[in-house]
This record gives sequence, C-alpha cells and structure tokens, in this order.
Amino acid sequence: MISELIHHGQLSANSKYAEIEAELILINEGKHYQNLKGFIDTGASKSAIHVDVVNKDLDLSSYETVQNRGANGSYDCVRINNVGIILPSLNAETYTGTIYIDTTTMNNGYDIIIGCDVLSVCEFIYNGRNGTYQLKYLKEA
Repeated sequence: MISELIHHGQLSANSKYAEIEAELILINEGKHYQNLKGFIDTGASKSAIHVDVVNKDLDLSSYETVQNRGANGSYDCVRINNVGIILPSLNAETYTGTIYIDTTTMNNGYDIIIGCDVLSVCEFIYNGRNGTYQLKYLKEA
C-alpha cells in the first residue's frame, strides 16, 4: 500500500522562498539536528547545510572536501555520506543519502537548502500567485 503524505507551506513574504523546517540525521556520527530553518531550491542539484550547524560537533577536516558548482561558480564543501533528512508533515525519513556542508558561501540566513536530490523523491508545487507551496511524498506502507 502506498500512502501520500502532503506538506502545505507559505512562501516567505520578503524573498518568496518556499521555506521549510527540516531535521537532519547524520547516521554514522549518531547526530540529530532538529528545527533547521531551510528553503526549497529547485536550482540546487544537491542539498547543503550551513557549516555552523555541525561545526561544534564534527571535525570537518576528517571528511572529504570536494568542489561543487553553483550559480556563482565553484566552491568548496565537505561531503558526508549516510544522512537522513526529515521534512515536516511527512513524518518519514524523506531522503537518505549524501549531504554537502558548504564551508564557504552559504551565508543566506538558512541552515539547510533542500535541493533536487531530495526533491527527486517528492512532488513540489510552487504557487507564486497565492504565496503557497505544496510538497508531496509517496511512502510505501
């Protein structure tokens, strides 16, 4: 049986971003971060977290540093494998895979960017006219 889980959200009044609260689980490290302020970015191929979220808990020098490309060019980030991302109202580990820690450029006031790696398992509807969005996730029960 497949159940459809839906989250309805409001766009930010100022930026018109589809803001969302998320949880992040670093499975191998045994760390769980809640109430992360994030936004959905359909232009980001990969999800990323701000370095300040994990900096006090992890020695980032022990992880692989890779180059990512964004709209403003290349930037350094740290790759952490085996993570889970939980989105609100979905009550499920929506995504399990790799997340990137942006160590240089992500100074936009958000803790996490939800990119197309997570959105690939969801349906995202953005309604700029009404200032709302909808995120659907299909879960096998």
